[in-house]
Amino acid sequence: MKWFFAKCVVLLIWIIQFVASSIVTDYRLPTSLQPDSYTLKIVTHLEKEYEENSTFNGEVAVNIQVLEDTKSITLHARNLNVSESSIELKSHKDDDFKQCIEEIETVKELDFFVIHLCHPLFRGLSFELKMSYIGTFTQDMRGYYISKYNDEATNKTKWLSVTSFEPDYARVAFPCFDEPHLKAKFTIWLGHHRCLTALSNMPLEKQIPMDASSEFVWSIFEESVPMSSYLVAFTIHDLTFTESKAEGSDVVFRTWSQKSMVNSCSYAAEMGPKILKYYEELLGIDFPMRKIDAVAIPDLYGAGMENWGLITYRQNSLTLNISAESKIKQSMLTTIIAHELAHQWFGNLVTMKWWTDLWLNEGFATYISSLGAKFVMPDHDKYISETVVHIRLIFDTDSVLNTHPISDPNIDKNELKNRFDDISYLKGSSVVRMMHLFLGQEAFFEGIRNYLSHNKYQSVTQDDLWAFLTESAVRFNRLEGHCNMKTIMDTWTLQAGYPLVNVNRDLEKGTVTISQERFLKNTTTLSADEANKCWWIPLSYTSASEGDFGHTIPKLWLKCNATTGGKMTLNLNNVEWSKNDWVIFNLQLSGIYRVNYDAENWKLLGEALKSPNFGNIPLIHRVQLLIDVAALAKSGHIGYSIVFDIMEYLVQERELLPWRVASESFTGIFKAMSQIPEYRSQIYAYFRHITEPILKSNFSDTNNTIENMDLARIMKTIIAGWACRVEVEDCIRTANANFEQWKAAASRDEVTEIPREWRDITLCAVIRQGKNDNWKIL
Repeated sequence: MKWFFAKCVVLLIWIIQFVASSIVTDYRLPTSLQPDSYTLKIVTHLEKEYEENSTFNGEVAVNIQVLEDTKSITLHARNLNVSESSIELKSHKDDDFKQCIEEIETVKELDFFVIHLCHPLFRGLSFELKMSYIGTFTQDMRGYYISKYNDEATNKTKWLSVTSFEPDYARVAFPCFDEPHLKAKFTIWLGHHRCLTALSNMPLEKQIPMDASSEFVWSIFEESVPMSSYLVAFTIHDLTFTESKAEGSDVVFRTWSQKSMVNSCSYAAEMGPKILKYYEELLGIDFPMRKIDAVAIPDLYGAGMENWGLITYRQNSLTLNISAESKIKQSMLTTIIAHELAHQWFGNLVTMKWWTDLWLNEGFATYISSLGAKFVMPDHDKYISETVVHIRLIFDTDSVLNTHPISDPNIDKNELKNRFDDISYLKGSSVVRMMHLFLGQEAFFEGIRNYLSHNKYQSVTQDDLWAFLTESAVRFNRLEGHCNMKTIMDTWTLQAGYPLVNVNRDLEKGTVTISQERFLKNTTTLSADEANKCWWIPLSYTSASEGDFGHTIPKLWLKCNATTGGKMTLNLNNVEWSKNDWVIFNLQLSGIYRVNYDAENWKLLGEALKSPNFGNIPLIHRVQLLIDVAALAKSGHIGYSIVFDIMEYLVQERELLPWRVASESFTGIFKAMSQIPEYRSQIYAYFRHITEPILKSNFSDTNNTIENMDLARIMKTIIAGWACRVEVEDCIRTANANFEQWKAAASRDEVTEIPREWRDITLCAVIRQGKNDNWKIL
């Protein structure tokens, strides 16, 4: 009986193991196969009215290397009807190669299409897999989908097809190994009506008739460079293009749009080649293709998609009426173009192995694009404003416990789309900027050029980047002792959040104590692990007497304990700062950290800001102080008296950026304090004090540096908005006059009688006054 029971147990264990081995639980593809090249043929019918659930026909042939012995072939395919009878396997070298298919299995939840074979495929074998299928155009601007526009000349609807495959939608258009590290070469054949134009990543090689009687043709494109499946792109349309080229470059740009929008795309056609040429010189690697097509798509998921050689843009992201539209729109368009072109190196040439390290694509493209935009628009200093916007968003997004690291090894299939977020883009960009500034221009770009050159057409992890940056950092003497970039930067990329640096001076003893803690916007009890989080922090700083704000190479590092990984405190002795010397840490906002000072230093900073020479503290640092002081008060680190003292200087501030930052902080402060009776009159008086002088100046002071009407209008809106809210008489008088003018207008359907910057302010001010007649009119 015992023997029988033991036998049953063994049999049960074997059954469980067998069943478990046959159930696919890993959402990643097996590692046994590597695609070398694809030949993809897709036939698209756009000559008739598009209908929902319309289909396209495809055929794919994949040349595959066997890396490990296997009895199955697993690809990705989503919502594709594969003809099982069309599946063929043949060896490139062995004419006697015979293989039969035992079973076809689909794992819908993982998008797996599994071909189980009768016989094993042995390591070292090279073979071709070929199959035909039918696909359905998608409805969500992902995968392969149909877009449309109204042709102004004919007033008819025109249809075009377009792809958008990132992160995992290539599998919707053709069966493939749809993971970023599985790079291959692609030869694309597009079948379409001969009156339409087909584009793909590579230049057109030739066009041939499909058959003697058909009005359809094959547009056949040159074989591509090795690339990830999500970068494959094609489109069929009847758009018109403008051709452009940068001086000294062989890369031809063609900017495609509806015929009626050709002139609106002239700015994009001009900027694209200039930015590409700048990147080639900055990064030391030429763009590897002969052409770039930039296509304005009526509807696109996102502002742009960086497909190699065929960049798609949402139509309103590529068009610009230079004479009528603002410098702000021009700047936004420039940044979008610069971002997608930066991807041609960061993401396309060198690609992250898995979406864990998405920041290697998006963080780099976001930061490098700021340099590209600055190059072509040197008079429009978007670099500082973009730095501030990015760091503020990260300071907010990353100051809660449920955020995630930049590089997250725990990312799963269902989270891929969600990781295209502020952490990957903006914190990733801020990390790149931080490295640039603490390594310096030469060391940083030497490391980046070597990283790109060594890894071109390959896939990488962040450790590959650290290795090349360490090499250049050591050569330029940027690291202390035996430290390396991995030790430093893993603290910024592998853990969520960011630090608060506390700087406390003992003026009597001439000492400074510097410590760190994780910053959270809401006070909460931290676990031991969270409380012990530690970052390697580059400390750059200056004082009132020194006044050197441009030196971002760190003077000191606030380190983590080499043994425990925990926090350490830095003590400085015999510091030569006088009692009247304020200090500012984190020069140029180069590091991703907030700074809190002792009460005396905050007092000295307030006095400096309220002095006539407040401009001695550069714009970015005035903004930095406003950002930090409001957040530190809200989180309970300092009292609000310090906030009011620092912000009082705004009475003489004529730059938009500090006012924009302060205005957002004002909202919470005003809402809370104005509802407390004993504080209401005081908070109203304070806001009148800082807004009334600027409102009366009409922004015409000699130190006004707002250079165009767009920024001036925004600043006027901010200041007048607060002035009317706290009942500054001049503001209320202007709002009422605007309202009376609108009431007297022939038509009240529009508020065009009111100046644009006053419209919302006027209506809100009138409503607050609560007059019944006016309320009825509104």
